[in-house]
Amino acid sequence: MTLERLKTDILILGSGGAGLFAALHAHEANADLDVTVATKGLLGKCGCTRMVQGGYNVALNPGDSVERHFMDTIEGGKWLPHQELAWTLVSTASRSQAWAAAAPRRSRNSK
Repeated sequence: MTLERLKTDILILGSGGAGLFAALHAHEANADLDVTVATKGLLGKCGCTRMVQGGYNVALNPGDSVERHFMDTIEGGKWLPHQELAWTLVSTASRSQAWAAAAPRRSRNSK
């Protein structure tokens, strides 16, 4: 077996939601950094984020609410999630989603 060595400024292990958000944040903080995302499978097709309800959810539609999203998160986790952290997740979800959605525009504008 031959091992290949790569040089990178930032190595992110995992291509789930947290890993990809970390890569976006790193690039936005300094576009000159070499950011490498290592994944065990196909990017976007493996990992825990893909396995749980299809990804990162956010209450955007009429009839949705942060409270309903919170209860869906808690009940979906069989009441095991840390409730304060779950509330932080759902109450900031729309801001995080908007930031992630704007990332390609920010990247194009920085060139």
